[in-house]
Amino acid sequence: MLGRLFTFVRGQLAAVGSEIAQYRPVLNFSAGPAPLSPLREVEPLSPADHWLRATGAISAAIAGLDHVQHFQAAAAFQIDAADYALQHLMEELAAVMPIPADGAPLRAILAEAARPVAAGKALAA
Repeated sequence: MLGRLFTFVRGQLAAVGSEIAQYRPVLNFSAGPAPLSPLREVEPLSPADHWLRATGAISAAIAGLDHVQHFQAAAAFQIDAADYALQHLMEELAAVMPIPADGAPLRAILAEAARPVAAGKALAA
């Protein structure tokens, strides 16, 4: 067993070594840093360009908000479906799973689970 493990590890190290070897010409640290390109003048943005950048950022934020709302609605639906399935499972198991004599904590949990959720209130929020 140990011999097979050693053979496997040796093979993996050889594969990693061959991958590193193919990048060795690119990673030439002995040559020193690459020369810097000359600086270019930056042109100031026109008011129209500023407006496009600002509205682009706002539009992206609104699109992100739409995605978040969509995913929250989907999550709320899935949580409600899971709660519905759990309630029916608890009802089906109530006959074969009696609550112990001193089951105050369990009764509190079951009472909380049995409370209906307000119609407009999402569980995921």
